[in-house]
Amino acid sequence: MNTIIRTPTGPLRSDIFPTCPRPRTEGILIRYSFTQSDPQIDARALDELDCGKHYLGCVSQFIVRTGGTIETGRQFHRISSFALHGLAEDHLVVTIVGGLDEDGNRRANDTAQQELALAGLIDHLNDHFEKALSITDLREPLGSRSKEQDTTSP
Repeated sequence: MNTIIRTPTGPLRSDIFPTCPRPRTEGILIRYSFTQSDPQIDARALDELDCGKHYLGCVSQFIVRTGGTIETGRQFHRISSFALHGLAEDHLVVTIVGGLDEDGNRRANDTAQQELALAGLIDHLNDHFEKALSITDLREPLGSRSKEQDTTSP
């Protein structure tokens, strides 16, 4: 599978406010954006939302849009400004657009295109780092860890 990763349509705040370099990469943290599953939400929209949550711009290195397009967010070689359970320093963060229904309730609402793109991205990153990265999936059940391949304790 050939995974295509696109750059955002314009500059992100995370380009202006870089974080520390990531000394090593051990895993991938997968999370929802906790927005509705809207095809118009892209890296620039999440950069603005994350900034509004007092992060230094986009927290994710990769964003998987509802149609399956993968966009870059925070610089690939930098840690995420999203510190969760101490994993941000050695994990890449992948955000899946969605996680909220039309009424604002938390709900798993990934599209088939997102799941296919995510699988391709994981394969691509494993190939890039020449090892199987651990996966910490915060989507299922919402707000807790599952698909526990990671041995790191929170």
